Amino acid sequence: MELDIRKHPDYTEALARLKKVKLRPLVAPSELAEIALVTEALPDLDFPINSAGELLDQIGDGKRLSIVGFKSDPVRMIKYMPAYYFPISTYENFVEKMAELIRTNRRDFDTDKVKEKIREKSCGIDFPIKEREALMRALEKTPSFNVAGQKMDTAAAIKGLPDSFFPVENQDDLEIKALRLLRRRPLIEAD
Repeated sequence: MELDIRKHPDYTEALARLKKVKLRPLVAPSELAEIALVTEALPDLDFPINSAGELLDQIGDGKRLSIVGFKSDPVRMIKYMPAYYFPISTYENFVEKMAELIRTNRRDFDTDKVKEKIREKSCGIDFPIKEREALMRALEKTPSFNVAGQKMDTAAAIKGLPDSFFPVENQDDLEIKALRLLRRRPLIEAD
């Protein structure tokens, strides 16, 4: 059994989404894909970053990040970073520390309840849904919804969906894809 996750077939594809990586961090492909969602929302960072305050200054104090349709508060995110995470010496080190934070702090959710909510909100939708605009039209009477204890803006959530989400073939496909996205939602969302 291969222990080096960097040899996983999906690793190279996931790593390509992290444009500034020069060395291959020891992070699973699924975590790399999740981290890419966060780093794509961040401004360029200068390393080393010596403290939480310096990281916040580089991101922008008071700024909200949009990550997969969720509004995320950098201050609240950074509060979860223990002091020993600093300094962050390189971009690769940042990626590895983010992966550790995700593994440590990921909240669980009730899959059955989420599926029930999805069915409730998608009642009457005609499948297949070939593109983002068709899903927008199908859900235009639903301005927001609550999933896993979080209120989401429907339009922003749909705009934040990856292109690979489409087409959505049927109700089961919608539920599977939505659950995958929820597992990758930001750990800390804005109030």
